[in-house]
Amino acid sequence: MKPLLTALLLAAAAPSQLQQQLPASIWNQAPKRTPDRVYATYDDMLKDHPVDGIVVDNANPTNEKKLNVSDKKAEQGITRVSYTKLKSIMLVENGQAQERQLKDLSYWGYTDAQGKIFRIHKETALLCVVLGDKCSYYQGVRIFNYEYSAYPLYDWVAEGRNGPIKEGAGHCERMIKNSSMKDELMESKPKRVMKEPLQRHYDNYMEWYTESFRRINGPSLVE
Repeated sequence: MKPLLTALLLAAAAPSQLQQQLPASIWNQAPKRTPDRVYATYDDMLKDHPVDGIVVDNANPTNEKKLNVSDKKAEQGITRVSYTKLKSIMLVENGQAQERQLKDLSYWGYTDAQGKIFRIHKETALLCVVLGDKCSYYQGVRIFNYEYSAYPLYDWVAEGRNGPIKEGAGHCERMIKNSSMKDELMESKPKRVMKEPLQRHYDNYMEWYTESFRRINGPSLVE
């Protein structure tokens, strides 16, 4: 087997850091397009019309950069946390590979080796979990909190088909409360069970967000 083909197959089989952080139900249901391609606009992504002549080399390890992040709980003995954040991708054009910083790209987004869709946002890229007419939901790499033994819950959402991304806490629930299905959806809001691990509780929330946004949007624009 040719070395490049072998590398691509390994990349497709190996789970990314983000995939390992997310509940399998969320990762597996995320929409797909043609693997290893770049999309200039949102509409191009919807139609699955990638940019001609450019592919993403998702097998290249330079796609992920190690960053050291100061830990706010230094008094507990954890002074620094090392984690991986997507900062650049390797693009191959006319047979020439070049590492490109995401913050410098004008493309809307791209796909990984599995075909999962990533929207470029600021200096990184976010997995498209739900894409719809009314709201979209994304997930990105988070820093593990050693005090609580969990990845913190964090919201990345956009209103409308391709609105600007809002990030922080509380955006998802606010969008659910502002929907016409508020009463029905809020009744299914997860409640933490006694002795339930915090990570499982956070995962339940992400699954609730995902299902709620799918119901608010109606038929999916992207499968």
